[in-house]
Amino acid sequence: MNPEFKTLPAIDKVLSLPEIKKLIPVYGLPLTKFAVQSCVQEFRAQMMAGKQAPTLEDIVSGIAGIVRKIGRKSLKPVINGTGIILHTNLGRAPFGTELFEEIKERLVGYNNLEFDLETAERGERDVHVSKILKFITGAEDVLIVNNNAAALLLILHVFAKNRECIVSRGELVEIGGSFRVPEIMEASGVILKEAGATNKTKLSDYKNAITANTAALLKVHKSNFVMKGFTHETSIPELVRLGKEHHLLTVYDLGSGLVRKFEHAALKDEPTVKEAIESDIDLVCFSADKMFGSCQAGIIAGKRKYIEALKKHPMMRALRVCKTTIAILEASSLYYLDNNKLFEKNMLFQIIGQKPADIKTKADYISNGLNSKGIANHVISSTGQYGGGAMPDKHLESYSVVLTLHKELTSTDFSKKLHLALLQTDKPLLTNIIKGEIHINMLCIDDSQKENVIELIAHSYEALHHRNGRAH
Repeated sequence: MNPEFKTLPAIDKVLSLPEIKKLIPVYGLPLTKFAVQSCVQEFRAQMMAGKQAPTLEDIVSGIAGIVRKIGRKSLKPVINGTGIILHTNLGRAPFGTELFEEIKERLVGYNNLEFDLETAERGERDVHVSKILKFITGAEDVLIVNNNAAALLLILHVFAKNRECIVSRGELVEIGGSFRVPEIMEASGVILKEAGATNKTKLSDYKNAITANTAALLKVHKSNFVMKGFTHETSIPELVRLGKEHHLLTVYDLGSGLVRKFEHAALKDEPTVKEAIESDIDLVCFSADKMFGSCQAGIIAGKRKYIEALKKHPMMRALRVCKTTIAILEASSLYYLDNNKLFEKNMLFQIIGQKPADIKTKADYISNGLNSKGIANHVISSTGQYGGGAMPDKHLESYSVVLTLHKELTSTDFSKKLHLALLQTDKPLLTNIIKGEIHINMLCIDDSQKENVIELIAHSYEALHHRNGRAH
């Protein structure tokens, strides 16, 4: 045995150290003991590889790091200074405080998730949200699954397995996270039949692709990219008529899922669920956590006979959602009964409905607060994005606070360090680095977060500036 191994303290001795004993009431003995064993084993492996023996301080620090990494809550609230509303990495559609106040009472303890209070018999979980969703979409029936990819997978598996589904070449999109429509179609068991060209797909292209083995016509909304120039796509009404002529199922994967038209200029050209239903399409599916402004779920709306068939399929057991999703979705859906309530209480629509002057006021407040702490900055006009695979060609007017670093610190390297430092706090702030400068876009920052933003930047900036000064 390497004699240096004797310098590693015994597990019991480490557990008796005052610094380690303090961890036990907070994180429990099993986790603390696991961290001690893991840390000692790691240092032993490093010594076998020729590295120097650790000090006791190294061991204590390593143990504390393991305990905190496992025992602390990893999911944290993040202040979104990117200007991207539906930020996929930040949970897409944000939730408001009022929403959780409304659902709290329904989720504490037990509830009637699958119990019919009128008949005292077993009920169905979708009933709690189906009535309101049918009303606001105009659909005969609806079904909820865990996301929109699952919705499309279920539809194709149930109605077109081992048969052809025709889709435009220009709509074989990647939906994020490297998941692509062709791969979902393959997983569902259907035979993908491409029609038309990348930039143009006419009704005749769909018609010419139909064979005796065709089961469905699928249209996919290009919600995460824009195709301009020499282009043409077949409309939903045209596809519906063709489907009826050939007795084929017509499906519209709307993805981003704006429910209906709004007077807001940025939303006027986006296709809606209600329009799709009114076109007499058989089924339309969309995400609940994008332009619907709710939690992660896939909503399938359409004709009752098809929804009923989907409900009865065994795969539904694997795709169904939990009581928390049902509660959030129901509360979010009820906001659609009143546009004023929707733009007041739904955070997605709150952000969309902001006046540029109000965004400027937030930027000026934060700018002045930073100036008072000796951090030079300036406010510029900027734009925000919808993000999350929704309306990529639409931008919202916004303002950003740009940090003006000291000359000796004006470098991309320092900006990156500050960007990361702002993410290492208890309430992280995510910013943009543009041409080596830190930009804080105000679009998604709430009034209640302004003081936090000022304090976070001031603390991180000064700490980093101090360390950078010592390094020089």
